Amino acid sequence: MRAFLIIAALSVCLLPRLALALDYQVAVEPLEGEAVIAEDLQQLILDAVLLEQLREQGAPSRFVLDRRAKDDVARVQDVLRSRGFYAGRVMIAIGEGDQPVVTISVATGEAYQIGRIVIQDSTGGDLGALSTDDLGIASGDTALASAVIAAEPAGVTALRAQGYALARAADRRVTVNHETQQLNLRYRFDPGPLVTLGKVSLDGLQDVAPITVMRRVDITEGQVFNPATLSGMRGAINELGVFDSVTVQLSGLRAVDRSAEQVELPVEIIVSERKFRTIGGGVSLSTDEGFGVEARWRHRN
Repeated sequence: MRAFLIIAALSVCLLPRLALALDYQVAVEPLEGEAVIAEDLQQLILDAVLLEQLREQGAPSRFVLDRRAKDDVARVQDVLRSRGFYAGRVMIAIGEGDQPVVTISVATGEAYQIGRIVIQDSTGGDLGALSTDDLGIASGDTALASAVIAAEPAGVTALRAQGYALARAADRRVTVNHETQQLNLRYRFDPGPLVTLGKVSLDGLQDVAPITVMRRVDITEGQVFNPATLSGMRGAINELGVFDSVTVQLSGLRAVDRSAEQVELPVEIIVSERKFRTIGGGVSLSTDEGFGVEARWRHRN
C-alpha cells in the first residue's frame, strides 16, 4: 500500500512537467518564390529531421525547440545533397503561440550532374579493366549520392567477374564544382592478382560416391576465376538432392601475395549429406512358411 502511495505521489509531481511540454507541428514548403518541392523529397526531409522524429513527445521549452531546428538545418542539407541539390538553401522558422508550426523552408536549386569520372588503381595509375559502364554511372547523370556510392561495389563486382578474386575499393574522392554545377569523381581500386583455378578437392562425403559429384564439376585447371562459375557449380551439385549444404570456394585466399600478378588457387567443395533412410519391398514363397512380404524404404529428406 505504501509503495502504491509513493508511485501515485510521484505521478502527481510529474503531471505539471508533462503539461508544460510544448506541442508543435512541422511543415515543409518552398522558400518564397521558389519551385514546389516534390512530395517524395518532402517526405525524405521529414524522415531525416529530429523535429519530426520527436514531435509527438513535444518540446520541454522553446529553447530546446530552437536547438532542434538549428541542428536540423544540416540534416536537411544532407538530404538535398543526396538528391543532387548541392546549392540548396534551408531556413527553419518557429511560429508563435502555445502550439507553434515549425516551417522548414527549402530552395533546392538546380540538380547537379556527374562531370568527369576517373578510374585508377590504388597507386593512381590507369585501370583499364574498368569503365564507367562497369560502375553504373556516366557523365551527365544526375549526381545522386546513392549512385556515387553504389559505383564502388559495382566496380569490385566487375573486377571479380574478370578474375580478380581479391579486388577491393581503395579510395573515392568527390569534388563539387559550383560554377559548372557538376560533381567530378575519382575512384581507386586495388584489383590484386589475377586468379586462376587449380585442383578440385571434395570433402564431406559419406554414402555418395565421389564420381557422382565430380560429374557436376565443369571447370579445368588454369581457368580464370569467375564467381558465376563457382556459383553455377554449386547449383549443379545441389540439384542432386542428396545434400543439406554445398559450399564451393577458393582455398588459400588469405595467404595470397597481393603484389603478385597472377596466382593459382585450388577449389574446395564441401558438402553435408542429408539423412539417409531406405525402404524396399519384395515377395517370397517358402514351402514351409507359405508366402512372405519384405519391405524396404530408401529416402533422402
